[in-house]
Amino acid sequence: MTFGRFLLAALLVSGCAGLGTTTAPPAPSVARPIATPTAQRTPGPLTDVAPIGVTEMAVVTFVIDGDTVRVKKNGDEFNEYTVRYIGMDAPERESEPLWEESTDANEDLVLGKEVFLEPDVSDTDQHGRLLRHVWIPLDGGWVNANAEIVRLGLAEARSYPPDVLWDAIYAAAESEARAADRGIWAAPSR
Repeated sequence: MTFGRFLLAALLVSGCAGLGTTTAPPAPSVARPIATPTAQRTPGPLTDVAPIGVTEMAVVTFVIDGDTVRVKKNGDEFNEYTVRYIGMDAPERESEPLWEESTDANEDLVLGKEVFLEPDVSDTDQHGRLLRHVWIPLDGGWVNANAEIVRLGLAEARSYPPDVLWDAIYAAAESEARAADRGIWAAPSR
């Protein structure tokens, strides 16, 4: 092999190293910190994850509750879309325990921020809401808003087949909340 062919082969191999996988766009170079009601995050099964599919950037304009928001998609400033978080179930009404805390935690995580919406198998639910895994870029990494609300004990992990891409991290988040007696998993007072 001549040096020119060797160099060309080396360039092709190095340039094609990541072509077999689809990844989300990189986090913005200047990630905005998010105000979470939690302590400093430590690396682990819930923080060592990132979107693996195609994502769409959006800005959260309104938080309905702990698992539903309204967004304006990047490039579509005239329409708002309602997004239902996949893989979890938060209190739906003010009369339900921890509704306010769940809603407030979701607001702290995403309201007014750029997020990345990752679809699963189903595009919408029976109410016409987009079904998405919601990702927040943070310090060169990612926070999955769905998992974070579950981790805080403010929602239950709930599998909704066929949309099961991240069920394992939602189950791990619930296990962490249960072990720490957080939110809905808090031991009853005696």
